[in-house]
Amino acid sequence: MRHMTSDPIQLGFTGRGFFQSYKWQYHSMKWRRFSLAFLHRRRFICQDCGRRASQTHHERYIPGRLLWEYEDRDLTPLCDSCHKVRHGILVA
Repeated sequence: MRHMTSDPIQLGFTGRGFFQSYKWQYHSMKWRRFSLAFLHRRRFICQDCGRRASQTHHERYIPGRLLWEYEDRDLTPLCDSCHKVRHGILVA
């Protein structure tokens, strides 16, 4: 697999903009609990490959909404590898 670095979150985007407002939320205990509860409801199964999911992927971001204020329909359980593929960090 080839590594790519086009994802703004992975690059540590720190300028003003959309991704900066989300970065701190991913490190919060509230997000960790929300994500774990979501993964538990989805039985920790990666939607893309069927392996054990460890990541909660947002299918879309809604400006002004906190990461833990999303409905399950806007989230996808993914394993680490599939999550990186979705963000273009790895090419399958």
